[in-house]
Amino acid sequence: MHSRAINVWKWAFFILAGALLLSIILLFFWFTSPSVDNGETGSEDNSAGGEFQEYFTVQATTDQLNQLLQEEAGSEQVNIQFAGETAEVTAGIDFLGRSIEAVMTFETEAVENGDLLLTLQQVSVGAFNLPNQQAMTLLASQADLPEAADIDAENQQIRIRMNQITIGDDYSLRVEQFQPENNNIVFNVGK
Repeated sequence: MHSRAINVWKWAFFILAGALLLSIILLFFWFTSPSVDNGETGSEDNSAGGEFQEYFTVQATTDQLNQLLQEEAGSEQVNIQFAGETAEVTAGIDFLGRSIEAVMTFETEAVENGDLLLTLQQVSVGAFNLPNQQAMTLLASQADLPEAADIDAENQQIRIRMNQITIGDDYSLRVEQFQPENNNIVFNVGK
């Protein structure tokens, strides 16, 4: 009798695992299949109106975000680290046969529309501090930044338009919460 009770639990486990697997597969196909507009729904109007349809939320710690940024930077001489309420971008600049370290420190803020706003606090090249506005003007004219980054040299800010960063086919990001000092980083993924 005791072995029959174990078999019942074993079958219950396999049925539950199968149901979960089937649910995950159905959700995957539901999210990845293109939507068909038969004229009855307003899905085309929603995308034309710029409304963001959230599919799921991703939560990360500051260490996870820093590790992801390091992997994305790869072999480039750029290092981006978030610590507290600031982001520090460090780059090696070759000048007259020597490598000089340039550091830019930004205050980070998530804005209402899901973008990330970086406000420049300090720029240094080697042991010298540079004027912020001139450094931002130089950065705007010389740096090869992604299309999703807008530089406002006058206000000394960089706006990262998260909705222009695409993942996979058409999925985009929005920042819901960005508090690296509290390990509270939340992104919404959707269309």
